[in-house]
Amino acid sequence: MTLSRLLSNRWAQRLLLVTGGALLAVLVAELALAALGMSFPNFYQPDLYCGTALRPGAEGWYTHEGKSYVRINQDGLHDRDHTRTKPPHTLRIAILGDSYAEAFQVPMGMSFWAVLERELARNPVLKGERAEVINFGVSGYGTALELLTLRHRVWKYSPDIVLLSFLTGNDISDNSYALNHEDRTPYFVHRNGSLLLDDSYLEWFRSRQGPLARAYYSLLNHSRILRIFKEARYALDRRARGAHQEAVAARAGFSGEAGMSDMIYVEPRDPLWKEAWQITSIRIVESVPPVNGTGSQCSIWRLSCRRTRTSIRSSCTDSETLSASGTGTPRVTRSPVARSRNGSRAF
Repeated sequence: MTLSRLLSNRWAQRLLLVTGGALLAVLVAELALAALGMSFPNFYQPDLYCGTALRPGAEGWYTHEGKSYVRINQDGLHDRDHTRTKPPHTLRIAILGDSYAEAFQVPMGMSFWAVLERELARNPVLKGERAEVINFGVSGYGTALELLTLRHRVWKYSPDIVLLSFLTGNDISDNSYALNHEDRTPYFVHRNGSLLLDDSYLEWFRSRQGPLARAYYSLLNHSRILRIFKEARYALDRRARGAHQEAVAARAGFSGEAGMSDMIYVEPRDPLWKEAWQITSIRIVESVPPVNGTGSQCSIWRLSCRRTRTSIRSSCTDSETLSASGTGTPRVTRSPVARSRNGSRAF
């Protein structure tokens, strides 16, 4: 059929008009959203090891809690770029954590790890060495995902010290599918007397690797309309997960969101919470010094869920209990304060 005959066909004309009108409407909507400053940038992508991770090169305004312009570096970290090879005379510190360490809510220079690097630069204890702090924090990560990050990403940078920022508010429940109810995340589970990695999340990950999925994510990164629909869907998902967590908490005698209250410090009475504590304590024990035989030191910092992201206590005692001291309660204690190579306390 020639073009002239196609254009003379009434149904073809209607189809072209509808298609053109739809494309024009989408273009106008995209321009309107850009003019209004509505963007909802896509900062995350599917990840083989942790389910989701930060997307290299993503940038845009973050407005959920506070407002700041966020840039993700070339290696998928909310940080400036760092070389894989550690520079000479450098004390390299790796930060593991969740949204408190990710710190989208404040300008990068106000994050606790940026403040730490500046404070260490003025510390005479280093004696000619330069402190370099690298942030591996990702929102939603518990200690299980932080351990996987340590294994698959952190060691490439050869850190001297690894700091695990432990959020008492939800790092326990994040390690349990029954409490967290997130399908896109790997979990450690007890099977046949052993603690194994449950790779059920890989089904979701593989569904995001085909050509159609790649085309969708490419379009998502350039379309404000798609990102708004995605944001709305995630909001519904978060509401459903929150309702599930509250129901689990209520059955265990807790009030409010599961894991986000001071009740985290009492003796766990529910089997799900007991298992979550056991998994968390075993995962953290694997991260204390010397870490994985590398000679790097590990220190665990407690972050209270009632504090801001920049108000972290860095003057710590040698050991601090993160759980209540009840009979049979699993305990997680902070490792000895990390020391510099000459034996003096670095912080």
